[in-house]
Amino acid sequence: MQTKKVNFFFVILIVTAAVVSLFSIKSFNFSDILTNRVENLFSSTGTIDYKKTNQSSKGSLIDEKTFSELTSSNLTGEEYNFNVLYYPYYSLLNNNETSLYKQIYANAKALNKTFSVSENVNIEEVDETIDAIYYDHPELFWLGNDYTYKYTRDNRVVEITLTFNTTIADIKEAQQKFNQEVNELLKGAYNLETAYEKEKYIHDLLISQITYDENAPNNQSAYSAIVNKKTVCAGYAKAFQLLLTKLNIPCYYVVGFAKEAHAWNIVKLDGYYNVDLTWDDAKDQYKYFNKTDEIFNRSHTRTGLSQKIPSCIETTYQNYEEDNDDDDTYNNYNNYIYNYIYKYNYN
Repeated sequence: MQTKKVNFFFVILIVTAAVVSLFSIKSFNFSDILTNRVENLFSSTGTIDYKKTNQSSKGSLIDEKTFSELTSSNLTGEEYNFNVLYYPYYSLLNNNETSLYKQIYANAKALNKTFSVSENVNIEEVDETIDAIYYDHPELFWLGNDYTYKYTRDNRVVEITLTFNTTIADIKEAQQKFNQEVNELLKGAYNLETAYEKEKYIHDLLISQITYDENAPNNQSAYSAIVNKKTVCAGYAKAFQLLLTKLNIPCYYVVGFAKEAHAWNIVKLDGYYNVDLTWDDAKDQYKYFNKTDEIFNRSHTRTGLSQKIPSCIETTYQNYEEDNDDDDTYNNYNNYIYNYIYKYNYN
């Protein structure tokens, strides 16, 4: 009996020692991994990766010698001026960022992927400026969602490389098709009298022609909606933005969440209104057409720079089309939209 007690005692000791040893090893390995990650972050070949809604970037740290060997960019974009009524995100940037905005725009327009940065800007400023370009300029339909950059140890970004989508393979043909379709879509709007009539015409026309398709090529671009007629929320919103802007109606691209990452528009008539073509295309054509923030905030939440563009409080054009704005109707409808578009991915 005494022997069994002693053996049991030794078993307990051995198990305890094994657990402590294992925990020590795990802790040591985790510490090593963490140390290696931190060291890698600051090495000359290390990268910083971060992702955001529909976009991603990747940076590489370079040394002073490499920095000094970079060739300066000839395209600064200083000749461009942007009316903040139509390009609201430009107005949200600081002085260095607005200069970078012009440079990115000039290089993207010239199909130049890689260029050295003229201004002294950090990673966060580049990221914000890229967002502003992406949100303000649907006409740059070949511009991809990803980009890379080189930066120095003091966090200064010194070179940017843009990405272009597959339309770049034959960009002249793509531009020709795009412009032809744009002109065709606008043709019926020119003779309409009011901004509201033009807005409604384009809204209805796009909904009648576009099919929601998560597998559509280049579905983050206006090209996918205007030429291919298959897209997702980003394509709907960018196509609407582009066409209304050409009709001299301020229309902004908005990002945020509506059950998941989403994009829609804000349109300026007598004041500002929310419009969501994607959700209007699902079933009820005017449920999310010209609504106030009070109504939209039940289902949509702005994020990032989109939180800083104008609030939508006007009601003049809110219910020009038949609608029901009571809370229960909207809550039920929001759930229907989510299941219809996102969960079941209707085509």
